[in-house]
Amino acid sequence: MFTNTPGIDRLSGLPRPVRLAHLADVDLVVGAVATAYAARDRAFRRVNIEILGGR
Repeated sequence: MFTNTPGIDRLSGLPRPVRLAHLADVDLVVGAVATAYAARDRAFRRVNIEILGGR
């Protein structure tokens, strides 16, 4: 889990407002990555984001 909250290893471990802010930040990163790749590769189509379940 990529977050600035120590000890959190899953999205559901964050309080809802923090979780929503985290997902909004992920959206910003995805937008920046997509913009950068699209500028360099005309065949670029999308960035995939996955939320995987596990133990």
